[in-house]
Amino acid sequence: FINTIEELIQNKTPVFTIIKLKINNLQSINDTLGYDVGNKAFQYLTNKFLEVSSQHVDMMAILQQNVIGFLSLTLVDKEAIRVFADTLIDITKKPIKLNDMNIFLTVNLGISQYPEHGSN
Repeated sequence: FINTIEELIQNKTPVFTIIKLKINNLQSINDTLGYDVGNKAFQYLTNKFLEVSSQHVDMMAILQQNVIGFLSLTLVDKEAIRVFADTLIDITKKPIKLNDMNIFLTVNLGISQYPEHGSN
C-alpha cells in the first residue's frame, strides 16, 4: 500500500485519494466475546467494504490491526469522496448478527487527497 503510494508520487500521478478507516471497539469484542467473534465481525465488514469499493477503489489493504486503507485514482471529486465515505460509515451502523447476538461497531475515518493535503 505504502509502496504503491510512493510509486504514484514518483510517477507524478496528478491526483489520488487515500481513506484510512479504523474500526473501533473491536478489541473489546475480542476481549469479551472471543477472537472468533471479533474475527468474524472484521471479516464481515471487510467483505461489505469490498462489495462497495469495487467501482471506486484501486487498492484496499489492512494497514494495522483494525485499520483499513483505501486508495483510489478515480475518487477525486469531493462530493464523490463524501458519498463513498458515507457508504463505508453506513455499513458499520447496521448491527452484525453473530452467534444470535447483535454486534455494534463504530469507525473513525480520515481522508487525504494528493497533492492537495501533502506531497510526500
